[in-house]
Amino acid sequence: TSSVKYVHKEKEERRVLTAKEQQIFLETAKDFSYYELFAFALQTGLRCGELSGLKWEDIDFDAHSLTVNHSLNYREDLKMFVESPPKSRCGNRTIPLTSEAYRILMVVREKSQDLPLVAPYNHLVFRNSEGRPSHRGSYNRVIRKIAKAAQIPTLSMHTLRHSFATRCIEAGMQPNTLQKILGHSLLSLTMDLYVHVTDDTLAAEMKKLEKIS
Repeated sequence: TSSVKYVHKEKEERRVLTAKEQQIFLETAKDFSYYELFAFALQTGLRCGELSGLKWEDIDFDAHSLTVNHSLNYREDLKMFVESPPKSRCGNRTIPLTSEAYRILMVVREKSQDLPLVAPYNHLVFRNSEGRPSHRGSYNRVIRKIAKAAQIPTLSMHTLRHSFATRCIEAGMQPNTLQKILGHSLLSLTMDLYVHVTDDTLAAEMKKLEKIS
């Protein structure tokens, strides 16, 4: 007999905001730092490094779109921010802006005029009060404070991306379209990692069945 035992490990369920939680989160976040960045993440699904590295030249205000072709992440070993290209060819993409995303950018552009100019970060869309980019740890610390104040389960920057994808599917977006917006090379990656069905959606879908029964 074999002494090898197979242990089935359940795939960890990733945190995603329900539509109601997202509304509460955004309302509460207005009193905290990085509100516009968090709100923009929920409108675009950009990764943390893509948000940090977004430049004004990447925004086409006439076409209401943005282009993703680089990422800006803090390297602990170098103690500095490092810009790098997307991990895959699909990471290079153009994302149409919703009217809310466009509005957020206009607010940020107005506020940025009061920030100090610190090279080489002058052209970044999202800069902190010192005129510099912030790293993931800073964002997550503030997000946890917002969740506590909003009395909702804790979340992270990843949660905002997951939630964006889920809202898109709930709104009826085709998975292959969402794949391009998220910058994934495989459709299965989009569906497995970033698309979640909330309890509210399950109930709504079952209601559809009642109508034809």
